[in-house]
Amino acid sequence: MGSLEATTPLSLVQIDHTLVDVIVVDSVTRQPIQRPWITLAIDVFSRVVVGFHLSLEPPSATSVALCISHAVLPKEPWLAARNIDEQWPVSGLFTRLHVDNGKDFRSEALRRGCEQYGIEIDYRPVRTPHYGGHIERLIGTMMGHVHLLPGTTFSDVRMKGDLDPEKTVAMTIDEVERWLTHQIAGVYHRKVHRTLNMPPLVAWERGIFGDGTTPGSGEPTAITDARRFLIDFLPIERRLIRRDGVSLHRIHYWSDALRTWVGTKERRIVRYDPRDLSRIHILAPDGQYYEVGYRDVRRAPVSLWEHRRALKALRDEGRGQVDENAIFAAIDKQREIVEEAIVTTKAARRQRERHLRGIKSGQAEPTSSWEEDDEGRPLTPSHAVKSNRRYRYYETRRANGTPLRFPAAEIEDSVTALFLDVLKPIIDGRKDIFEDIENAEVTMEIRENAAALAGEWPSLSPAEARGLMLKIVDRITISSESIDMTISTSGLLKELIGRKKTAGLEIDDGATLVSSTSWHFQRFSNQKRIVTTGDQKPRPNTALIRALGKAWGWRRKIEQEGATIKDIASTENKTSRYVRRLLQLAWLAPDIMEAILDGKQPSELALERFRTDLPDSWQTQRAALGFDTQ
Repeated sequence: MGSLEATTPLSLVQIDHTLVDVIVVDSVTRQPIQRPWITLAIDVFSRVVVGFHLSLEPPSATSVALCISHAVLPKEPWLAARNIDEQWPVSGLFTRLHVDNGKDFRSEALRRGCEQYGIEIDYRPVRTPHYGGHIERLIGTMMGHVHLLPGTTFSDVRMKGDLDPEKTVAMTIDEVERWLTHQIAGVYHRKVHRTLNMPPLVAWERGIFGDGTTPGSGEPTAITDARRFLIDFLPIERRLIRRDGVSLHRIHYWSDALRTWVGTKERRIVRYDPRDLSRIHILAPDGQYYEVGYRDVRRAPVSLWEHRRALKALRDEGRGQVDENAIFAAIDKQREIVEEAIVTTKAARRQRERHLRGIKSGQAEPTSSWEEDDEGRPLTPSHAVKSNRRYRYYETRRANGTPLRFPAAEIEDSVTALFLDVLKPIIDGRKDIFEDIENAEVTMEIRENAAALAGEWPSLSPAEARGLMLKIVDRITISSESIDMTISTSGLLKELIGRKKTAGLEIDDGATLVSSTSWHFQRFSNQKRIVTTGDQKPRPNTALIRALGKAWGWRRKIEQEGATIKDIASTENKTSRYVRRLLQLAWLAPDIMEAILDGKQPSELALERFRTDLPDSWQTQRAALGFDTQ
């Protein structure tokens, strides 16, 4: 074991992959799909798990990049995003990386990333299994605990016996990820390791800070730019910058930032995230990466595996020439087929979950798609870095060449408000959308689903919200004085009641709903913010809004899937009392929910108020929660 000795924390890290011994279910039907893959990284000195990545995709250079990123970066934001209440104080650059000889560890992306950050790569000598002993024992330990989960396949046929794992499946991949995190940070790190004679977390802390007699190695080297670090390990290609932009995977990308390099003969390094091809990162001569989006900004985010599947389907059809339009049309068609088949086929469930998991995990920020300025020019996403902070914008150029830039977060919040403004009169039954619908049951279903969508909207990820709006929003026009949103009536109805029911209605495909607001810039704390006309500066309570979205999600599970409060409590790792209290938000009066979404609830109303029972009467609810009952 001489070459594998580690004298300090992060002096040697081992990484490897394995199939997890449990079958996961999809997040919609809760039906079985497949066993996920896990990539694990262990610090040899302390035996702490420095990071992991769980995926439905087979091991690849991307799996390695995401595991390394998770290992090196602080875990607090990652834990908070998953609502995991655990301590995992392990992060920092490591000195050596020990891996096997698989193709996923031989990529140029990994080699260049490690070179850039001073990480030495050691490859396991052939026919020397003991060189991977630490990571293999960790994998064995983790899989031993996994065998306690519903849907386990075990690792030994004799242990499995006559048990059919697919009859006991119960957990989605997200739930398995949360369970593994608790098992690592809450159990494994705190249990005495038989080789160390102390818990791994104690060994880590002693190695870093010392123990009174032996000095520690000191705080690990921290990464200040998390986004840049991940990009530096993503898959790599080289492309020329042409007049029409950059072509990668038969998709065209463009940004005004590329104009400087158009016509140069040097191929630029391009990094991309296979989970979300809607943006790429081009390395400029100054060493900075520039984010570049689709040239056709109407395109939805797609993953590389969807792209390859569509390309194969087109070739199987005998298509000799395949262009970008054909690829995206094929992906849209495949997604429709998957949605129709999700209840009956495991393959469809697997495809849908891979898509949702990929886009969500890719953390794709909303990029411009239907946004344009008042001269019809598309707005493109951009950003600037000032004092180590990243500021996102949407920008365009006027006909006279003058740049026009809008703060992205403010635009996205305003667009969300406009969309919810369209839903509110539908919920109340006051919209013209009902004029041609004579079926009272369909009308009621539209209203109920619109209310559910409004309630669930705050809990959607940016990518999920954007994907939904791509289906129903025709155009968003943004000027220095107003924002106008045009929504397709037929597109909205398809989302609210489904394609089959919509087909039976006499709805004009060209009919639209328009939502508009006037606004201006106003400076707050050295930042420009959008203020709508007549805005009294309501301040939404994000905790209340998230709770409202969660409550509506639970209500739909109860009404549509037959789930019980006990089922939800078990899934969420909460008490039944907690779930019962929070569920009250899904049965609030419509005007109370509307006020919460708008940030116009009484200032004293907080989530703590829902720890006690609320009355069923809407009028009594208003009084109890401090609303005006006049």
